[in-house]
Amino acid sequence: MGKSLGAQAGLKINVARIRKRMTRLAPTKRIGGTAPIYAAGILEFVTREILAATRETTRLGGKKRITPRDVLLSIRNDDDLHRLFAGLVCLTGSSIKEVTKTTTLEADKRYSLARNEQVAAA
Repeated sequence: MGKSLGAQAGLKINVARIRKRMTRLAPTKRIGGTAPIYAAGILEFVTREILAATRETTRLGGKKRITPRDVLLSIRNDDDLHRLFAGLVCLTGSSIKEVTKTTTLEADKRYSLARNEQVAAA
């Protein structure tokens, strides 16, 4: 018996499920053969990056259990993830105000400094 598309590509995320959702949401109902594989690869990569950053944040905090707050803090501390999830609203009770005040300001400053350097170099 042959391997599935996800197994051939070395992915853990179910490619058939992504294909089904893409065909349901696409305006033309026609999806290329490699589009769901590519989308699954991107989802798996972003998920691994978030979990790696969260694991490091949790370990540095001296805890063993990952909480939604740890995920949010790790996204806000990582420059690339912060830009990717710029419009993210994570409802974790009252802790969202603390994260917004402290952590996002530092990441925004780093992002604006990097952006100004890129503009000045161009």
